[in-house]
Amino acid sequence: MRRALSAVVTAAIAFATVAAVGAGPANAAASSSTVSASSTTEVSQASFFKGRGEYVALGDSYASGVGASVYDESSGDCLRSPKSYPRSWSRKHPKLKLKDVTCSGARIPQVRANQLSALSRRTKLVTINIGGNDAGFRTTVDACLGGTDAQCEGATALAINYSQTTLITELQSLYADIKTLAPNAKLIVLGYPYLVDGEGTGSCGDVTPNAQRRALFTKTVDAVNQGIITATTQAKVKFVEMRPAFDGHEVCTDDPWLHEVDLENVPEMFHPTDTGYRAYTRQLTKVTDRH
Repeated sequence: MRRALSAVVTAAIAFATVAAVGAGPANAAASSSTVSASSTTEVSQASFFKGRGEYVALGDSYASGVGASVYDESSGDCLRSPKSYPRSWSRKHPKLKLKDVTCSGARIPQVRANQLSALSRRTKLVTINIGGNDAGFRTTVDACLGGTDAQCEGATALAINYSQTTLITELQSLYADIKTLAPNAKLIVLGYPYLVDGEGTGSCGDVTPNAQRRALFTKTVDAVNQGIITATTQAKVKFVEMRPAFDGHEVCTDDPWLHEVDLENVPEMFHPTDTGYRAYTRQLTKVTDRH
């Protein structure tokens, strides 16, 4: 049943977010997941990555696979899933040994502190999803689902301002460090899809954002992606656009590839479903296998 915005909603979101997602960075040093693909796995013959080496997956919950519902127990609060796009891509490209150090809740400082150590001269491919938590995706979601219009607008304004300024410089520095630590690797940066359809008439879940709040969600996602695009362009790094790939499959559509608002499963809401992660894998594969 859809519920009206209330203090109960705010409390539920805040508690579950802090307990299940916010704990990620504090435990981001959990051991990485190193995966060797089965010899029976179908291999893409057109892969640009023909030599042997390592594939290092970096980033936040969109990279670790939050939303796929199945997680490695050994990954703890990082919530790494065997259905994430790094794992799915790796199964089709077994010549590169995957080192998965992604972690739910990660921000740029946690990537630096707990993930970059996985890089080396043996690294041939690096993928990363990062920037959403730094810009305040979580704060915006909390404010726009459980707060007032003014709180939603304020959180959005802060996220947009950060994305247009600090995020760009932080990402440029991060990309430069990745290149230094993995000089033989191709770095690929993946973006974020729109969270909600501004005019969608499908179910949004337990809370249905009004048109104004949906528009603010969209502005926030656009700002974060544009900040990432600016940084990747200046760093001469490949960016993989995800907004068109999810077009028509956002929350509030009839066929969402993102988890709808679920107050009993806050950590997974607005994260890709299994189908959504397959879309991520397809977009990544288009980049790596077209050479």
